[in-house]
Formats: sequence, C-alpha cells, structure tokens
Amino acid sequence: MKNFYIGIDLSSKKSGICILKNKKVCYELVENKDIIGILNEYRKRGRIFVGIDGPQGLSGSEGKRMADLIINAPFKCGKEIPEDSMPYSEFVKASLSLFYSLWENGYKIFNSSNIKVFEVIETFPYWLWKLGIKGELHKKTSEKGIKKRLKFLKDMGIKMDTKNHHIIDAGGCALITFLASKGNYIAVGRDFFVDRKRKVLREGWVILPFLLR
Repeated sequence: MKNFYIGIDLSSKKSGICILKNKKVCYELVENKDIIGILNEYRKRGRIFVGIDGPQGLSGSEGKRMADLIINAPFKCGKEIPEDSMPYSEFVKASLSLFYSLWENGYKIFNSSNIKVFEVIETFPYWLWKLGIKGELHKKTSEKGIKKRLKFLKDMGIKMDTKNHHIIDAGGCALITFLASKGNYIAVGRDFFVDRKRKVLREGWVILPFLLR
C-alpha cells in the first residue's frame, strides 16, 4: 500500500497543500471547499497522513485551549467560536469546520486511543523552522525567510519552486507528518472530544517534530 504525506497550511481564503508521494513532491493553492475531496481521492489510493496548520478545536473549559497555550499560538482558542470582529476569526472558523468535517467523514484524528493508526494531525510549522533553521528566523513572507525555509526543505529532500508562504508552510506540515508517521514527534495538549451541539471539536493535540535526522 502506498503512503501519502499531505501538508495543509490553512487560510481563510486559498490554502497551501503539499503532497509527498514516493520521491515526488506536488503542491498548489486550493479552495478550502475542495480539501476533503482531494483527501478522499488519495485515501482511496493508499494510506494517508495529513498534517494541518490550524486549530482543530475550541477550549474544553473556561479559559484558553491547553495546546494553544503550550505552543504560544498566535490565536488561542477559547470556549466559544470567535466573533467576526476578532483577529484570525475567519481562519479559525475555517479550521474548526475542516476538522469537524474530517471527523464526521470518519478520518482518524490523532488521540491517545489511535496513536498507531492516526490519519490526521494538527501541527505548527513554526516549531519546525525554529528547530531546523540555523541563525535568525526571518518572517515567512520576507525574501530571507522564504529562502531559508526553501533551503531547509530541500536539505530534507523536499524541493519546491515557489515563493508562496502558504505552500512553503504546507511543505513543512508534510515533513512533520512524515516524521510523525515514523514515531518522531512530541504531542502537546489533551485528547479532543466532540461537541455535537456546536458542531466543533474541543481541545486536541498539536504534533511537533522531535528530531530532524
């Protein structure tokens, strides 16, 4: 059975996707509404491992979601869906919706009960860049930031000819997913649970790379 390692850098508009299959690297920008259809097609062809840069769930109690606090995420999910006026609200709602849809469609989202057979993880490529890139880590939209990230990915066997930061981050997510499939990861957070009334997941683990070699 073929393995496909798929990284998704979620955006409120078009998201970056990178697919590692054998020694080939495919990448593009896609509409969020098309993501599950793409995953379904690859799922028919083999085993998939999907890494998504975006929050999977809201907090399970008062206060902020545990995983967001640990990784110091730019937006820390609370107990309620963010209002439209809040920063990152469109991105967060798109991510919550995607993860819930994946759960509804039977995808195995990483939890303590399925460590050996997971299909989907939430990840945070910033951790990968901090771990793997020597020297100052420049902003992902800057020329130096793009160049350093592309060089690092190339050194890790992922060659990309793009300057789109969503696609580059998707490449990072795909790499993290590959490493996680080999047991090379640390997990921060807590098990997710399903809030069917609000149609969201709550809490969840963020998967980070442990060693790069």
